[in-house]
Amino acid sequence: MLIFDTVNVAMSTYFIAYDIRALGGSFHPEVTQVLTLVDAIVSKVNFFLSDLVIVWRAWSILQHRTVSHRIILIFCVCLSFGAVLADIIFIYASSFNLEKAFTLDYETSRIFLPLALLLTNIIATIFISFRAWKFHQGLVGTAAEDSRRIHHLTQVLLLMIESGCLYSLLWVHVSTF
Repeated sequence: MLIFDTVNVAMSTYFIAYDIRALGGSFHPEVTQVLTLVDAIVSKVNFFLSDLVIVWRAWSILQHRTVSHRIILIFCVCLSFGAVLADIIFIYASSFNLEKAFTLDYETSRIFLPLALLLTNIIATIFISFRAWKFHQGLVGTAAEDSRRIHHLTQVLLLMIESGCLYSLLWVHVSTF
């Protein structure tokens, strides 16, 4: 993710410098097309890696993974990968018109990626929340001798839930635009 973010920052910096230079002179649509495609692909792969992390969290925290849990989480990974791949294909297909400045304008297909990533995050966060709730229920009736460790573990589980909820809220915000 660091590598993809670094490439994304480098591309954004280049675009800003290119826009400033283009104010006084020539426009090169081929260069813009290639760099915009690279920038878009790198950011989409980063989205997939983020979803992969949250699904991995849910996978690793579930003690007893039933077949249905496995199928649902594998479906989430496939959904995210498919959405990212479809979005990259839409971006590539929309970039063939070199008559005008290249822009990412692929109307209704834009909503598919955020919704797929949002669904993946919601499902994984629900799995994590359910496991944290089961853990809490197991502690309710017992006198914990090592309450500091249990408190720390509970805080880690809550952090996982909160980060999943925050990431899902970000996708809700992105989906509304």
